[in-house]
Amino acid sequence: MKNKITIKSVKEIRDIETDTLNGYLVDGMTVPLSEGNRHYKEVQEWLKDNTPEPAYTQEERNAYLLKQSITAWKQNRQQKVENIEVTYNNVVYQGDETSQTRMTKAITALPDDSTTINWIAKDNSVQSLTRVDLKAILLNAGTQQSKIWNEGRPE
Repeated sequence: MKNKITIKSVKEIRDIETDTLNGYLVDGMTVPLSEGNRHYKEVQEWLKDNTPEPAYTQEERNAYLLKQSITAWKQNRQQKVENIEVTYNNVVYQGDETSQTRMTKAITALPDDSTTINWIAKDNSVQSLTRVDLKAILLNAGTQQSKIWNEGRPE
């Protein structure tokens, strides 16, 4: 006479990113998807008359995937911000956040619009810039950054 299966609980084990079934959690024991595993055979018999508990709800999976998407988007966004470049009077300047902070400090420190400051361009050439020049470069960099911060946002 065949023994009756005494499984109390079965929960799916799934990869949340791919939704691939990887096995089952049976009464606290992990059971792999392996035809040679006696526990797997018991689970297959149990599944004929029962439904396992899902690994996660669709809402949980959607929330996880959205979080992953947002994280990837933020990393991509940060990389774009770190590579902002501004061309002003045919010279290319770095416009990343650190450069924007330096420009802001220089703009604040310059006593008037005619005083110049030596500024290093992206190609390492020294450029003589006024507060007006720095404001124009800063505005361009800030505009680019604002665009980057708002484009392609996952929802």
